[in-house]
Amino acid sequence: MNQNKEKMIEALGDYSLEYRFCHLLLFFAASDSELSTQEIMTISGYVKGMLQGLGSKADLKELILHCLEDMKNNGNVEVLKETIALFTQYLPKAKLQELANGVEQVIGSDELSEAEAGLLQCLKMDWGLV
Repeated sequence: MNQNKEKMIEALGDYSLEYRFCHLLLFFAASDSELSTQEIMTISGYVKGMLQGLGSKADLKELILHCLEDMKNNGNVEVLKETIALFTQYLPKAKLQELANGVEQVIGSDELSEAEAGLLQCLKMDWGLV
């Protein structure tokens, strides 16, 4: 494993990369106070692909339910902020663009709300994509 990956894994702390990715997608999709069936299905597809790409043994349903439970209790806003910062620090711009496109696809899978669009714009600015 290269040194940058090792540093990133260490920096993730108590929340795995899989959790952070899933949480990011769910948080953005729920930013309009609704989480549609279409959004959940789109998120499931993205997270499943990410799990396969990483060779992760994490259970898709468990991961999504765990993130939803955390969000129900407090939203885990601090984890979201930390995730955005960590991804900025450790992921190449091309990967950040890919993630931002995925977020946009997820939140646009139903009617894109003003809240979702605004949050996406903030994410793109944080990641230096605009």
